[in-house]
Amino acid sequence: MQYYQSGGERLIDTIKNELESRSGYLVDSRVLMAADFGVPQLRQRLFIIGNRLGKPITWPTPTHQPEEYLSVWEAISDLPVVGIKHRNDEIPYITRYELTGYQRQMRAGCDGVLYNHQTRWHNAADLEAFCLLQEGGRYISLPDEFRRYDSKSHPEKRNEWFKDRYRKLIRTEPSWTIEAHIGKDTYRHIYPNRNDGPESPRTISVREAARLQSFPDRFRFLGAFTRQFHQVGNAVPPLLAEAVAEAILPDVETGMVAMRGVVPEGDLEKADLTVESAGN
Repeated sequence: MQYYQSGGERLIDTIKNELESRSGYLVDSRVLMAADFGVPQLRQRLFIIGNRLGKPITWPTPTHQPEEYLSVWEAISDLPVVGIKHRNDEIPYITRYELTGYQRQMRAGCDGVLYNHQTRWHNAADLEAFCLLQEGGRYISLPDEFRRYDSKSHPEKRNEWFKDRYRKLIRTEPSWTIEAHIGKDTYRHIYPNRNDGPESPRTISVREAARLQSFPDRFRFLGAFTRQFHQVGNAVPPLLAEAVAEAILPDVETGMVAMRGVVPEGDLEKADLTVESAGN
């Protein structure tokens, strides 16, 4: 959306111009990196924010530098070991390692029950391919006999079309973007198991995807299994949303005072604040 053009003008500029000329808003946009705000994921989101205060938009200040980005393993290593097609939606917490600061943050307020740690079924060929992949490995790095998705009619396109069909997460680095596509399959987010460890080959669970998005464990996803994945992948990471909300809150308070009079102390938490965002 940031670079999409319509009628010779970037769509983002069209939106900003419409809001400013017709509604009197001062509008600004910015692409924010989720990892800059403590999310263990290299995910960018485009935010569009406007006000009628006649003052520049306040944007959040990053809390993490690239060398401080949280890794996949810092986010999910404490979760219980499960295999493929694990569909028990409620299981007890089992602490496998000493908890990281992020893991303690995600567990805060929970009652000892872990929700949504459910996984997909995979056939034997997929599982063998998962074992062969090194962390960071992709479909195109597999031996030919395991590349069953190659196009038979267009062999020259096989690397281009399916290079990321499989992709195994790297324990020591942030995840790449969690997308709504995980509602269909999670092949691009293969669990970083190691052949000498207790974890079995599989793709990530709903709860692991939620951890990589910074949803706390007390947040329970409902509905069909695939819809749970879709809800996770389609969301703005909560820690990123929180950073944006905190940055604009002083201006929201100013606007509420100007429009409605003084807001009684304690009522600000009840205010209905909305930040529009779009994937980039």
